Amino acid sequence: MTTDRTADNSSQAMGSVRVYAFYRVTFSLLFLAILLSGASRGLFAATQPLIQSGAIYAFVATSALFLAHALWRHFALRPSALFVYLLTDIGCIAALTFASGGVASGFGVPLLITVACGGTAFGARLVLLLAAIASLAVLGQEVAVALTRNGEPGPVAAGLLGLLLFATAISVQRANSRLRSAQQREAVHADTAAQLQQLNELIIQRMLTGILVVDASGRIELINTAAVGLLGGHQPQRPLAPHQFLGVSPELLRLHQRWKAYPWLQLPTFAAGGTEIQASFASLDQRDSQRTLIFLEDNRASAQRAQQLKLASLGGLTAGIAHEIRNPLGAISHAAQLLGESGAADASVRQLAEIIVRHSERLNQIVENVLQLSRQKPAELVRFDLKNLLQKFLSEFIQRPEPAAAI
Repeated sequence: MTTDRTADNSSQAMGSVRVYAFYRVTFSLLFLAILLSGASRGLFAATQPLIQSGAIYAFVATSALFLAHALWRHFALRPSALFVYLLTDIGCIAALTFASGGVASGFGVPLLITVACGGTAFGARLVLLLAAIASLAVLGQEVAVALTRNGEPGPVAAGLLGLLLFATAISVQRANSRLRSAQQREAVHADTAAQLQQLNELIIQRMLTGILVVDASGRIELINTAAVGLLGGHQPQRPLAPHQFLGVSPELLRLHQRWKAYPWLQLPTFAAGGTEIQASFASLDQRDSQRTLIFLEDNRASAQRAQQLKLASLGGLTAGIAHEIRNPLGAISHAAQLLGESGAADASVRQLAEIIVRHSERLNQIVENVLQLSRQKPAELVRFDLKNLLQKFLSEFIQRPEPAAAI
């Protein structure tokens, strides 16, 4: 983020340097042309012709040097070098103003542009320092004009120009600061928007549900990796470029057209790449329905989820039935125990009661196992005597009554 802000500030400074460099060359060449053509006598007075000519030549030379240096550095001058060039401009303009009779000649006005250029490239302190130097140069040349004329200096015009220099420096610097702050906020918002867009694209690409966005003509604008895999294509590393819908899946195109004509109908599944796919459509533009969002789901996954729901429902039903069976089963077992413990019962009755109790316990164990399965508890290892188990089974098998003969 800091690098981006520095780049914005440097690009803004480069723009101001570019404009000021060409302005300097144009301005200085204009003065040189006026001087060489001899029209300077009619356009502006020259109380010091030699100083005036020297200032113009110096201004042209420094302007050419400044432009060459700026072009060589691609207008990315160091602040120290730019500050030296601006000081040279102040000196040349102040000498030209002095040779032309002072501030009243109007040659001090270009100092405002020099200070404004510094306001776009420097911070507040350097800009105020540049304005102060320019104001001192104006006051100094005004005093020099008064001394060469053996008169009193006129500080009013010089003071007003100095105030304008400071006002220009402060206003340009504040405007530049606001512009930089606005650019920084815009850069932050742009970075945030780019990060959110990248995050959304990453989420869409990593989703297991296939997602497509198509326009009114069936041209794909967005397709994620899951959709490509469901439609039988290769898994891309990046989002695919927009291409024709028909080339991806004719069946999907047919369903899309059917949905546009009859959006209330339930759409059937279709086969693509050996997979049965369920497609659902949604309009992104509520008014004209120009863009459509398509969701693709593997129908096998939906069937598995439905099967899991069925098994869960069956497990709940089984648990309820098992609970209802245990109540009468407990009553039968308790009644058989009471019957076997009664004194009036003979040996055969007690034996039958024991059989009822034993089979009731067996049924209760089966019910308990069913309940354990429905509760999905982990299996537990149990050690048992196989010999006794086989003996009990054999005795129960012998005591089992024979089936009645068919009539």
